[in-house]
Amino acid sequence: MSVIAFVLLTTLLGCAEVAFCQNCTLPVGLHGNWKSSNLGTVNVTSTSPSLAFSRIFSVQNVTRNDFDCVSISGDKYVLRSKHSEITFNNNPDYYLWMCMQFFRASDYSYYFYMFSMKESFYGNVRILGGTNDSATTPVSKVCGETIPASEFYTLIKSGHETTAAVDCPDALLGSFNYTFQNATGLVYCKNTINACAATTLRTHLIVNTTGFHEAFLLELRNTTMYCQLHVRGGVVRLSVQR
Repeated sequence: MSVIAFVLLTTLLGCAEVAFCQNCTLPVGLHGNWKSSNLGTVNVTSTSPSLAFSRIFSVQNVTRNDFDCVSISGDKYVLRSKHSEITFNNNPDYYLWMCMQFFRASDYSYYFYMFSMKESFYGNVRILGGTNDSATTPVSKVCGETIPASEFYTLIKSGHETTAAVDCPDALLGSFNYTFQNATGLVYCKNTINACAATTLRTHLIVNTTGFHEAFLLELRNTTMYCQLHVRGGVVRLSVQR
């Protein structure tokens, strides 16, 4: 066997082992650190791991989740975890897969969709468990779900949460009354939300928490919610800044 033939055979065997041969990198604009609406802190690089996020699920014993970009299907990126997961039928050869589609909203914000089935073991996040075998974990399975336009998630550049704010749509301008009550209908407080009431406040909402019961809605005290994205379908995503 010639040296060239040996190298070719080694390459083909390597492709079979990892299921996908196509190397891919996520868009350059995504490289860096981000705050995500569903995955915690996200880090994107041009090397391995391509994408890492801080959210840890209850069935895991890791410090963070690392994924490599292994394939591109149209405008969707297929990522596989660097390490196997033993939570699926106690099979050590199972990995986590994600299919993601990214859209740039501004220099400091993106939004994205995920196209796998929801996994109850992983907080109903759209992450698929599968082997390295492309016959049992094909792209068509990883990216097999049809997702409504309203089911998107956000990435806000770390350190630019305020910079990423955009003008709220006209429908949110003004003051609104709100009521907080529990499942039995017991009302705990009533107050107002001043939504972009002045020219200087076009990017955020101010929640008046006067009169809140100490035991309720503590997370909303002294907060401002910024409009960060306004995308197709009229959906507005708000992020809370403290």
